[in-house]
Formats: sequence, C-alpha cells, structure tokens
Amino acid sequence: MKNIMFYIGVFITIFTIASCEEEPTPTTNEVNIPSLWDVANLYKGDWDGYINIQGKKLFGDDPITIANAQNTAIAKFWDDSESTITMDNVMVGDVNLSSDVSPSGNTRYSTEANQRQTTKHLFGNTVNVSLINNNNESGNVEVYCPTELVINEPIRATTGLNSIGGMDRKVLLKWNADYNNDKGVGIAVSYSSKLMGNHAFGLPSMSSRILVDDDGEYTLSIDENIPSGAIITVYMIRGDMQGLDIKDKTYLSSCYSLTYAMFKVAAGS
Repeated sequence: MKNIMFYIGVFITIFTIASCEEEPTPTTNEVNIPSLWDVANLYKGDWDGYINIQGKKLFGDDPITIANAQNTAIAKFWDDSESTITMDNVMVGDVNLSSDVSPSGNTRYSTEANQRQTTKHLFGNTVNVSLINNNNESGNVEVYCPTELVINEPIRATTGLNSIGGMDRKVLLKWNADYNNDKGVGIAVSYSSKLMGNHAFGLPSMSSRILVDDDGEYTLSIDENIPSGAIITVYMIRGDMQGLDIKDKTYLSSCYSLTYAMFKVAAGS
C-alpha cells in the first residue's frame, strides 16, 4: 500500500490559497508530509480515484452553525485516460454512496444531495471505507475521522466581523482537542485582494499556514504584511488519509473536518 499521509495543504488548495514561506511547527508526523492536496484537487496524485468523507462548518457551536454544517461524502474513479468509471459498491462506514452521471458523462458517487449531515455520526470514529469494482474485486481500509472541530476562540460574529489581533498581532485559538488525532491541526490565514473590503489597500493576495499539535490551543501571529483593518479568513482542519488497494489500483481514502471564519485585523495592530 502506498504511504499516503495527511497534508496540511488540504484546505490551502480547497480555497486556492497561495503557498508561503512560513515553516510548519514540528509535530509527531512532521516527516514525509507530502505536498498535496488531492483530497480537494482530486485529479492530481498517484492514485486511481478517491473516496472522501468531509465535514465543513463555520467557527462556533451555536444552534444555527451546527444546523448548517455539512457532513457528506463524495467519490470518483477513473481509468488510465482519466475517463471516469463506475463501481459496483462504494461505502463509508454504514453509508452507501449513490452514483450520478453529469451531462458530460462523468460518473460521481455521493451522499444524497438534500441530506447535508449524512456522515455526521462517523466523526470521532475509525471508519471502514470499502469498495467493490465491477469485476467483484473488493478492498477496504480504515480511516480515522477525527472529532469535528469546534472553535471556541476567537468568536465569530453572527453579524458583521469581529476584530482580532491586538498591538502584538497575536490571536489565541482554542478548539476541542482530539487526542486520538496524531496528525495535527492545520491553520491557515488568507488575505484576499478580491474582497471588496480589501480593495483600498492595493495589496496582492497572501496567505500563511502552519501545522500544530492537536492539543486545543495555539497563539497565532498575523502576518505583518497584512494591514490593520483588512479582512482575513482563518481556516482550521484536521483529518486522515489512507490508500485503499485493489490489485494494482490505489484509491485515496480520506476524512477531514474543516472550519473557517472571516475577521477584521484590529486597528492599530
């Protein structure tokens, strides 16, 4: 089985954040972290398809935020020419993924479109991901779905934007630690020049990212190149990736919990 490991750039590619110069904080799995994403940028990588369990939500745990969280799963498989192919059965835990065909003829598997929290019960557990191809050949692998991230600090405003970063440009992040997750937590800060509130600064888009231990607390430093009053987005993610093998084919099998929120850099910081 290929040694596919979790990569901090998961969410960086999801939101097309540019890479940065900042070095990751050393963690228990610092060695051999590849430079992916492929869980989101799903056609790149040394595999033949993917099965992805994903949880996405805003910072916080208020009822509206929880109700609007997305806990879904998607899968796609392709041949050597990158044309999509079908499978006989695709499952994540006890959830069977259904196939649909796009107008262009591409086949994809997913949870039901109108069911936003189908995979919520899988988080916080080791999940068996299984696959049966059309030749009745099967494979499975265990993927750890970490406990869903809940960010307690900083607090996201329900209307408008809260400011973060004082004179020292430090931000204390607090979240629910998952001590069964040995792959760390990814943190990214993105400044987008495309946001209307940032047009006046005349600066290019920029971002920074780090990988920290999943112990529930980290003090983040806002890049000094991001001006006071700018709007930024903070992303946090944790997850697991494994390879599922059937004969000479390997399928990326993954689960991640992603949470994010927009803030304004405090004036005078």
